[in-house]
Amino acid sequence: MAIMRPTGPEIIRNQEGERIMPSAVFFPGDAGEVQVGTQAKNMAAMGGDVAQFVKRHMGEPGWQFHTSSGATYRAEEVASLILKRIKSDAELALGEPVTDAVVTVPAYFDDSPRTGTRQAGQMAGLNVLRILNEPTAAALAFGLNDASDGLALVYDLGGGTFDVTLMRIAGREFTVIATDGNRTLGGVNFDGRLVDFICQSIVAAGGPDFSDDPDVLTALREKAEAAKRSLTTVDSTKVFLPHAGKSYSAVVSRADFERVTADLLDETRHTTANLLTGAGVAWSDIDHFLLVGGSTFMPMVQRMAEELWGKPIERKVEPNEAVALGAAIAAALASAEAGLGKDGPGASDAVAAVAALFKGEAPIVRDVTSHALGDIAQDKQGNDVNVVVIPANTPIPARGSHIYTTMAERQTRMGVKLTQGADPDPTAVAVVGEGMITIPAYPAGAPFRFDYLYDIDQVVHVEVFDMTADGVNGVKVGECDIDRAANMSDQALSTSIARLAGIDVL
Repeated sequence: MAIMRPTGPEIIRNQEGERIMPSAVFFPGDAGEVQVGTQAKNMAAMGGDVAQFVKRHMGEPGWQFHTSSGATYRAEEVASLILKRIKSDAELALGEPVTDAVVTVPAYFDDSPRTGTRQAGQMAGLNVLRILNEPTAAALAFGLNDASDGLALVYDLGGGTFDVTLMRIAGREFTVIATDGNRTLGGVNFDGRLVDFICQSIVAAGGPDFSDDPDVLTALREKAEAAKRSLTTVDSTKVFLPHAGKSYSAVVSRADFERVTADLLDETRHTTANLLTGAGVAWSDIDHFLLVGGSTFMPMVQRMAEELWGKPIERKVEPNEAVALGAAIAAALASAEAGLGKDGPGASDAVAAVAALFKGEAPIVRDVTSHALGDIAQDKQGNDVNVVVIPANTPIPARGSHIYTTMAERQTRMGVKLTQGADPDPTAVAVVGEGMITIPAYPAGAPFRFDYLYDIDQVVHVEVFDMTADGVNGVKVGECDIDRAANMSDQALSTSIARLAGIDVL
């Protein structure tokens, strides 16, 4: 977490004095309290009810965390407890209430996890001013560097997700050209491969097979993560596993680790190369290569980046802190747009500080859509097809239109089924939700224009216009109320807010 100061963005330490806090929540069995952060992460190794890596499950209604006491929590609810702890720590450090925030997300999040993130903020008691892409935030922090102008590639490999973003920086202007990624690829996947290798090594040495023992695997995952961190500075390390009165061990070399995770690294390599190819950009065109996210400390990541770029990587941003620092800059700008802090020190002072950092003018950020937006329509043969209305990597806010005609006499309702993805096959794309709107009763064949919009946070909206009343511009009928099946309903959100209000976060 970070705040904008007159001297620049500043990391806020949590109540333990840490600059970085694990996104882990421990449910001790008492429904009245939970622990968040390092203590919670430590409890995972002891087999406690610890929820981690929920970011990759945001907007997934089928995913729930089950505690041993029988309680269940959606990913948004777990995330809200983390945000609630962050809010509490910020208030303790700043000595004042914190209500407004910019929350960052992986660039490749689609509508469902973005909406889920905003809902998590609401449950935590925050007014979420903006949902900001993490690579864009990191680039904002990098933009404080006097020599930041040029074409920047932001490679963001975190604990649970991977993003790569191509951006042009020109003075105070930050223009995203293209973005891609994988919301289910991150450091936890590398840890999992190391766990498998350790289990196999123990078996090879005559020990038991722990691959089906969930309690042992939980403990091993913590040890594997510690071993991975050690391998950033040493060539090999030894992992010890006490179990049932005996002790087992496995030697892990950096070469072994890199061998068993080579395909994961290659996936990020291919995604990055495909992004540049799609944007028509050569490696020689890249002026800056930014490594963001804690998993980029792995030596093989920097080695791969230097091989691809053909130049040495200089870490001009702190991988674990750049996103928060950039978010603080964006928060100052967003608070000013929202009209906050006008009557005293606050947003107005923060914006002035931002402008001072960027040579007298506040920065301008232009992002792009991470996914194509469209809907399900029927072709001439009556088959369902996915029709793209707004292609991926379109500058946001974005608007695209499609005209539909009524099928029946005096039809009074029309609907849409929104999708994200470019494949014509409806089964190969994600369905955001369905919407329905009341329309004037006309003869069959009456045209209505549906305008599809991505707002600044890449959340989807649909507006409908009557083209019979005005054949040029249309007369606005209203906005489709999208039923996002993947996200919490207003009633469910209210219920969760009341439920979580009674839980103390430690």
